[in-house]
Amino acid sequence: MKKFSLLSFFIMLAFCTAFSQKVTVSEDVSLRNDDGYALLGKMKNKVLLFRFRGNENEIQAFDHKLRNIWSKDIELLKKNPVVIEVIPGRDDFTVVFQHRKKGRLALRAHKYDAAAKLKDSVEIVDLGANWYAPKYRVVLSENKSKLLLYTFEKQTDVVAHSFDLRNMELLWSKKFKPENLSEPHDYQDFLVDNDGNFYFILEKDNRRVKMEDHRFEIYSVYADGTLLRSIVPVAEYQNYDVLFSYDNLNKKLKAAGLYSIKNRGRANGFFFLSVSVDAPEERFIRYEEFEESFLANISGNGVDEEKGISECDIQDIVLRRDGGLLFIVERNHQLERRSAGTDRAFGGREAGRFSVDYYNDDLFVYSVHPDGTVHWKTVMHKRQFSQDDGGIFSSYFLLKTPSAIRLIFNDEIRSENTVSEYVLHGNGEFDRNSVMSTESQNIRLRFREALQIGANEMIVPSEKRNRLRLVLVEY
Repeated sequence: MKKFSLLSFFIMLAFCTAFSQKVTVSEDVSLRNDDGYALLGKMKNKVLLFRFRGNENEIQAFDHKLRNIWSKDIELLKKNPVVIEVIPGRDDFTVVFQHRKKGRLALRAHKYDAAAKLKDSVEIVDLGANWYAPKYRVVLSENKSKLLLYTFEKQTDVVAHSFDLRNMELLWSKKFKPENLSEPHDYQDFLVDNDGNFYFILEKDNRRVKMEDHRFEIYSVYADGTLLRSIVPVAEYQNYDVLFSYDNLNKKLKAAGLYSIKNRGRANGFFFLSVSVDAPEERFIRYEEFEESFLANISGNGVDEEKGISECDIQDIVLRRDGGLLFIVERNHQLERRSAGTDRAFGGREAGRFSVDYYNDDLFVYSVHPDGTVHWKTVMHKRQFSQDDGGIFSSYFLLKTPSAIRLIFNDEIRSENTVSEYVLHGNGEFDRNSVMSTESQNIRLRFREALQIGANEMIVPSEKRNRLRLVLVEY
């Protein structure tokens, strides 16, 4: 759950632009008093915001002009509840939290309707008389009907619970010990499908001296509690980066990855992996080396037509209905610098301040057929630079519309800025458009934290000088 400090009230400020989009901006509010918030999206034509301040929780509702029309306190249990996640549904939302009862720890879920009225309350699992509270993390299924809560115990065991959000019932709980788990050094991915089945993925021996043993280990936990361990050998190359996704339509695990031929510090090509969850032996992997002409179209440091690309990672996978996929890679890196200072540290040495520069640059996209062959590929240029802000205003937001995919981003990381988008079509062609201008609007948009609330709508939080605004963009 994404958290930011928060607010007291919103008032709408709408402005007209020369662009084709309709943009509505709320009045700025203080970020000082609240611990955080979660955007829940649109329910019953109202935009809902979950606010929390320790034991105090509140829901605020806004109309289509982002005017605050009502608010309501949300009461969880009184024994120091700790919110783990707030999950929006179509017409309701669920708060999953941890609490103590008579010295015992428990996970619990409360479901509320769009008017913030409690509909259901369920204890997910009794965790026993633990003196410490384990840190649970969550994964949602594609249709947001199933929730997986997992944690590591003693850094050797995985403890997981699969919960049905629609029926408010626990599907299963499982504790298992993967072989030679080296958390967090082994690559890990956690996925849950629309039936509540769980997939825990490890990468082992991704080293040149151990290439003959390089493999993925997939631990599958099914609704009946069955645990299956599958081995997927990938001994051809070292992996530079990889991202998995579960294809609910075709019942397969899919992965897009970048691989290295000699130097693991550079990616020389990509690979496509497909694994059948019902028959893990039915799998295939295809490698494709980057073409020199394609590399030449990617600008900036760290690109060499002969040696590949450094400073990049896979940000998103978009599954195709035919069993193929589309994956998006972003070039990014950080540079830490020490600036000279006038103060003197212990021993008479001059002290300086560390500064961090954030670079988020070009995007390149591949569309891959179900057999792993390339359908099309393209490069979309952008340049983003910021200092000492954690890169929170950089990168992009992926908006899926009925006709295309939109990648929306700040042109520059500064107050007076323009927002642009790449509209990517199914044949690989794209358009670059201006979405809006932030000139004289006093906003700085955090697109990484944006939320799509409709087929052609999104809400983006803005933070500037410890003040927050919400920005509604309608296409």
